[in-house]
Amino acid sequence: MNILIPNATSKRNIGDLAALESLVHLLRKNFSQDAFITIHSYEPNAHDPTLANRINHTLYDWVAFADTRVFVRIFRLISLIIHYFTNRLNVAILKRGKLQELIDDYKNADLIVFVGGGYLRPKKGVLPSINLLMLLSLFEFAKLFPAKKIVCPMSFGPFAYEWQERIAVKALRGLDVVSVRESPSYDLLNKKYGLDNVFLSCDFALLINGLHRVKHVNKSPILGFTIRRWFDGKKQDDFERSFAEAIIQFVKAFCVQVQPIIQVDGQSRMEFDEIVTEKIAAHLKKDGISVLPTIKVTSVKQGLMGYAELDILLGMRMHSNILAAVVGTPFVAVSYEYKTEGIAEQLGVSQYVIKSEDVDENKLFGLLLSAYKNKDALSTVLSNSIKDIKNNEIPKWDTIFSKAAPMNI
Repeated sequence: MNILIPNATSKRNIGDLAALESLVHLLRKNFSQDAFITIHSYEPNAHDPTLANRINHTLYDWVAFADTRVFVRIFRLISLIIHYFTNRLNVAILKRGKLQELIDDYKNADLIVFVGGGYLRPKKGVLPSINLLMLLSLFEFAKLFPAKKIVCPMSFGPFAYEWQERIAVKALRGLDVVSVRESPSYDLLNKKYGLDNVFLSCDFALLINGLHRVKHVNKSPILGFTIRRWFDGKKQDDFERSFAEAIIQFVKAFCVQVQPIIQVDGQSRMEFDEIVTEKIAAHLKKDGISVLPTIKVTSVKQGLMGYAELDILLGMRMHSNILAAVVGTPFVAVSYEYKTEGIAEQLGVSQYVIKSEDVDENKLFGLLLSAYKNKDALSTVLSNSIKDIKNNEIPKWDTIFSKAAPMNI
C-alpha cells in the first residue's frame, strides 16, 4: 500500500506539524506498519526521518524554494507545466530527474491524502495569488492519476478575489473526499458551490495525544501569549499596543508572570512571529512586567509541555489555542480569520474569542479577566470537548480510510 501526502508544510509550523503527525498516526493505524508512506514537504530535511518511509520536496517547493535562483525557478516552472500536460495527454517523452521522481510518487500511489490546514485562503496581491495557483497545482497533478484522493480538514477561504474562490472550487471537484474544519468553509463549498464530496470535520491537531495540565503550587501563575503580524503600518502598531496594554492590566491585577511563545518560526516564508513577539516582550519589560525567557516551539511534544505549564493563554496563533485546549489550558483567542471562531465553537468557548480588528486593551483585558476567574470550569469544558471530538472524529476517519483501501490489501 503506497500512500502519498503531497502537501505537508515545514516543520517550523508546529500546529500544522501536529495535524501531520495525527494524520500519519491514523494512516498507520488503518493500513498497518507495512504501508509505505511518502511525505512531500517544504524543507523536507528538517523533519524527523522516522515520521514516514520517505520525505521529499513538494512539487511547489522544488520549483520555487529548493533553489531560489531566478533562472532555475523559471526553468523548473516550465518543466512542471510540460510534465503536467504530457501526463494529462499521456504523451510519451523522455522524462527523468528529480521532477519525474516526485511525479512518480503521485503515479505510484494507491492513496493520496492531502494534510489539512489553512492553505486555501489567499490574501490580496500578486504573490498570494501565485502561491494559491501553485498549491492548487498539487490537486491537479493528483487528479491525473487513479489513486483515491482525500483532503483532510482544511479552511476554504476567505478569498481576496472571486476568481481565486472559483478556481479553488474547480481544483477540489473530482476528488473523492474533501473535509473542512469549520462551518463557514462548509457553507461556501456545499451551499454556495454545491460540492457534494465535502463534509465538516475538525482540525487534526485536535486529535493529537495530549499531556496533563500542570497545576502550580507556591508559584506565580503564568500567562502565555502568541502573536503574529497581520495588519500593516499604523494599524499593526495600534494592535500591538492594545495587545500589550491588556497584558499589563492583567499582570497588575493578578501578579502573574508572562511567557512569550513563538508558535511559528518561519521567517523564510514571510512569517514574523519572532519579531512581533519580542516587540511585545520589550513593551512589557519597559513597564516593569516580569517576562520569562521566550519559548520557541520546535516540536509538538515541546509545545504541549509548554502550554501545559500555563494557567491561561492569550493566543493569536490558532494552533496555539488548539494545543492549549488539548492539555486543558484555558485561552482567550484573537481571531484574524473565521477559522478561529470555528475552532472555538467546536470547543465550546466561543465567548472567549475577539476579532483582531476589534481589539482594544479594555475589551481584551475583560476577556482575560473572565477567562481567568473561570479557568477551572473552562479547563473542564475544554477537556470534555476534546474527548467528544476524538470520540466522534477518529471512528469517522477510520471508516473513510478503510473505504479508501484497495481491495487487494
